[in-house]
Amino acid sequence: MPIKLRKSRKDTLSHLTADPEDWSLFVVRNRLRLVPSFVNCVFLTRDAHIMSASRGKRQLSAARHTLHYLSHVVFGVNFTQLGKFTYRDRTSVANGCRRIEDSRDDPSADKLLFFSELALNEMDNHMHGQVLGGQNGAGLDPR
Repeated sequence: MPIKLRKSRKDTLSHLTADPEDWSLFVVRNRLRLVPSFVNCVFLTRDAHIMSASRGKRQLSAARHTLHYLSHVVFGVNFTQLGKFTYRDRTSVANGCRRIEDSRDDPSADKLLFFSELALNEMDNHMHGQVLGGQNGAGLDPR
């Protein structure tokens, strides 16, 4: 079996043009990578578990629903795109988002989600504010 070489970040960026659509796809893909990393840290899971075909235990299911919810609410990714990313049907994604939204009635769950949204926004502003030249005015380096 041949070994596949990983492309470096430089190679990944080299094919991008100045076309804003290319950059927006790049940003969306990076955002979709940011959320699972964050959710894995919070729920102590791995990508392989969250993205697996099986439903898994309650904790994995909650982690997956949280991933869907945060991606949708924080970054505006639609259910169809999220379903493709996590190998789920869009209706399953919508159901997971609805469950998480319903859990916000609990003050501790609401607090966790509020600070998760805040953290993801800050990480995104830090990462993409610099990549895109501070287009939105956030994430600029104060030095």
